Amino acid sequence: MDVIPALNFGATAKIGVWLFFVLSAYLLAGRLVGELEDSTVRGRVILAYAVRRVLRIMPAYFVFLFGATALGYFRMDEALRHAFLMEGRDHLWTIPVEMAFYALLPIIALILSRCSPRQRPWLTVVVVIAASSAYAVLASQAIQANSMQFPAYALFFAFGILVAQSRMGLSNNAALGIALASMAAIVLLAPRSMESFVNISVQEALGWSWAIGLGWAAILYALTRSSPLQYLFRNSALRFYGRISFSLYLTHFYLINAVAANMMLPGIVKGAVTLVLATVVATGMYLAVEVPGLRLGGRLARAIMRSGSAIAPRT
Repeated sequence: MDVIPALNFGATAKIGVWLFFVLSAYLLAGRLVGELEDSTVRGRVILAYAVRRVLRIMPAYFVFLFGATALGYFRMDEALRHAFLMEGRDHLWTIPVEMAFYALLPIIALILSRCSPRQRPWLTVVVVIAASSAYAVLASQAIQANSMQFPAYALFFAFGILVAQSRMGLSNNAALGIALASMAAIVLLAPRSMESFVNISVQEALGWSWAIGLGWAAILYALTRSSPLQYLFRNSALRFYGRISFSLYLTHFYLINAVAANMMLPGIVKGAVTLVLATVVATGMYLAVEVPGLRLGGRLARAIMRSGSAIAPRT
């Protein structure tokens, strides 16, 4: 769908996925390392973490697959392969990648929790270097093809863990400068920007995805160390879309295609209609499916922690 005439946003959505990987690693690594550090029964912390993650992702994912199958987007065998994370068609390749990270994170977090706070950033640098090696070998073709190979995307998650474990402070002015410079770099390195201004193909531009991931990490780092920047992101609309973002991600692709195929409207109007429709659908799915899953995950996690001599998980 050409939302704005003369502008092609194809491949640009990948930038948002890389942000999600960085942000997910930052949020989960910081929390899990802290819980493991404070706990007397680490096994229960990891079990509670696993329960929360599964009930955060899978209920909405299963409901989406059921609905998409009922509407004819998937055959039953395709839906089952997706449910068991064996396949990731269209934008759904991210789900197996994210679940692979969830499975690996407890091992990394256990190691980090046994190190001193001063040692953790350096150990995380080792993780970044290892992930960079996998990226160099696999990412070129894997990212172009939306492959489900987790090692090809491990670098984005490693950037997020590094931000979570970093201890260096920043002044507000330095944080603002880093954030602005990083955002400018992300815009310039976006696949369509490089295609337009550097005259290279989108496929070649995707080879710079590591730099975009690093840019997102730099923005996140600046944001976590600057109160003025944090204030900007307390906007109620941003917080609302943050809450419904997973349901929005699951449903947006097919809603875009449905609107594009069935409505004879100018591109910018189609974009507005799609945004409203996707927001309504995602909000309903969030309230009906995600919220109950989150509440159940929280209750089960607290029950797991209470059943042993360990601290309750952080909220």
